[in-house]
Amino acid sequence: MVTVNSHRCDNWSIDTNVLITLRHQFPQDLYESFWEQMEEFANQGHWLVCDTVIRECRDAEWQSWFTAHPGIIAAVDNDYLTYSGLLATELDNNSMPLIDPSTTRHGADPFVIALALMIERRDPADLRKTTTSTRCGVLSQEIRKPSKMNIPSVCDWYGIPCMTIYEYMRQHGWKFSLVISSDDATTR
Repeated sequence: MVTVNSHRCDNWSIDTNVLITLRHQFPQDLYESFWEQMEEFANQGHWLVCDTVIRECRDAEWQSWFTAHPGIIAAVDNDYLTYSGLLATELDNNSMPLIDPSTTRHGADPFVIALALMIERRDPADLRKTTTSTRCGVLSQEIRKPSKMNIPSVCDWYGIPCMTIYEYMRQHGWKFSLVISSDDATTR
C-alpha cells in the first residue's frame, strides 16, 4: 500500500507518456533493477494500462513487453466501457475537454482516468463518490496547468491521486546505484 496525498493506492493507471519516459530515460539494459521492479508491479496487477495506451505505444519493444507481461493490461469489458462512457458524458457536461475536438487523433487521457474510476468502483450516478476502499491513482507526466484541462486537473476534480513517475519513485523511496561490470571501465 502507498500513501499519496493521504490516500492509499493499491493500483496505478499508467498514461502513455510515462511509458515513453521510461523507455527513453531508463533504458532496460542500463536500469535492470528498475525494470525488474516494474515487471513485478505489472505481473501483480499493481500497474495497469488500458487498450488505448497500448495502441499509442506503437514500437515493437513495447508491444513485445506487453505480450511478455499480460498482467499490466486491463481488460476491456462492459464495466470499462461503461465507465469510459460515463466519464465522457461528465467531462462534456462540465465543459472539461480532455481531447482536442479539432483533431482526429483519439488520445488515451480519458481512458486512463476511466480505468482508475472503474478500479475504484466509483458511483455511476456521481463519479466523484467512491463506493469501495480500493484506491487507484494515475501516473502521468503531465503537469497541472490552471489554464488547460489535462489529466492532473481532471484527477483533482474526481479526487484521484495523480503523480509523475519521478514523484512516484520518490514516494516509494526508489534509488538506483551505479554498478560498473566491465573490465574496460577506467577511472580518470
